[in-house]
Amino acid sequence: MKATIRSLGDYHNPQPVPVRESLMAHHLAGLTWTASGYGARIPSRYMVHINGKWRRVYFYCYSNTCTMFIGRKYDGSSIIDIWKA
Repeated sequence: MKATIRSLGDYHNPQPVPVRESLMAHHLAGLTWTASGYGARIPSRYMVHINGKWRRVYFYCYSNTCTMFIGRKYDGSSIIDIWKA
C-alpha cells in the first residue's frame, strides 16, 4: 500500500508518507460508521505517519464522492491519497 499527502498550497507536489492498516471495532464487525455510509468525518481503516505520529485517515463522503483527510474536520488543507501497489 502507498500513500501521499497533498496540501492546497502545493497541490501538484504530493509527498509520500508511510501508511498502515489499523482496523477499528466497527471494521472488525463488518459494519459502517453511519447507517447510510455518508458523513463528514468517517474513520477509515488506514493510518498515515506524519510528523512522527500515526494519524487516522478520515473520509468526507457525500453524493458518492469521498475525500480522505487527517485532523478534526475537513478544511481542505491536507488531502490523502491511498492506493494498493
